[in-house]
Amino acid sequence: MAVTKPNKAPGTAIKKQKSAEKETAPGIVSQHQIDIWKEKNPLGVFQIQHEGHIGYITRPGRQLISMARSQYSDDEVKLHEILFKNIWLGGDEEILNNDRLFLGLMLSPQLEAIMRYPEYEVKEV
Repeated sequence: MAVTKPNKAPGTAIKKQKSAEKETAPGIVSQHQIDIWKEKNPLGVFQIQHEGHIGYITRPGRQLISMARSQYSDDEVKLHEILFKNIWLGGDEEILNNDRLFLGLMLSPQLEAIMRYPEYEVKEV
């Protein structure tokens, strides 16, 4: 009986398994999908991540901000919920459905930075 040498280094199967798990983790999308979103969303595409939950959002446009503020100006949580659901592109739906994750994102300074637009200098001429 002939003994054959394995053609792979020890641990290769484990590395491939971990790589496959990482690629199929909730919220992971392909670069192709990100490129499609970038084509459709000229205001940018952003990946958000917390405790293994990954999602993708775009920056809101002025029509969306105006609509949300006009309808929900007295309810900040509902305002953010409407904004967030409309800028959500895809990923782990747990971010949208889990109150702790959603509220943490809603109150995060990083999300505020994404929603911020350039400030202009105003002077009398």
